[in-house]
Amino acid sequence: MIESIQPRGLWLKWIFANGFGLAIGGMWHGFIGHGLTGEHQFWLTLPQFMMHTIGFIVLGMVALSIQGAVLKPLARAGYRQLLIKSAIICMAFWIGYYSGGIPVDIICGFAALGVINGLGLRGKVANWRRWMLASSIGFTLASGIVIAATLPIYKVLLAAFGGGLFGHVTLWTYIGFVGGIAAGFLTAPFLAKSLQYDLDTDANALADHSSQLMNSLLNWPADRH
Repeated sequence: MIESIQPRGLWLKWIFANGFGLAIGGMWHGFIGHGLTGEHQFWLTLPQFMMHTIGFIVLGMVALSIQGAVLKPLARAGYRQLLIKSAIICMAFWIGYYSGGIPVDIICGFAALGVINGLGLRGKVANWRRWMLASSIGFTLASGIVIAATLPIYKVLLAAFGGGLFGHVTLWTYIGFVGGIAAGFLTAPFLAKSLQYDLDTDANALADHSSQLMNSLLNWPADRH
C-alpha cells in the first residue's frame, strides 16, 4: 500500500477543488453572462447568447484547470484541450436549456462535466471505466442536490447585494460551490480507489522487479561458474 495516496488528503483536495473551481468559474460566468447584456428572457438575444456562451466556457476552463491541478501528472491538459472540453460542457448546457429549460440545463452541464472527468483518466489508471461511470453518475446526482438546495432560495440569491448583476453572480457562485462540493464528495472515494489501484499495481511490479534484481546480484558468483 502507498499510504500517501489513499488517505483523506486526496479526498479533501478533490472535494475542495470541485467546490472552489466551480464557484470561481460560476462567479466569472455571472459577471460575463450578465455584466454587459443584463437581464434576459427565455429566448436570449444574440449578444446575450454570445456572452453567456463565453461565460460558460470560462466556467468550464476554470473548473477543469483546478481539478487538473489535483490530478497532475495524470490529467495534464493544454489550453486547446481545456477550450474544447469547456465548449462541450457549454453545448450540453444549451441543449438542456432549450430542450427542457431550468433546471434541465444544470443537469446536462454537470453530467457533461462528469463524463469529461471520467474520460480524462482514460488509459491512465487500470480501472478507468469504473471511474468514468462513478464520475458521470456522481456529477449528475450532484446536479440534483444543488437544484434541491437552490430552488427554495433562488429569489433570495438573485436579490443579494441589491440584485441585478451581483444577484446573478451570487446565484452562480452558490450553484458552483454547492454543486462542486456535492460532486467532489460523491466521486472522491472512487477517484482515490482508482488511483490507489493503479499505483499499487505499479508498486507491485516495481517490488517484483527489485526482488528479481536482488536475487540476480546474490546469485551472480554462482552463475559465473
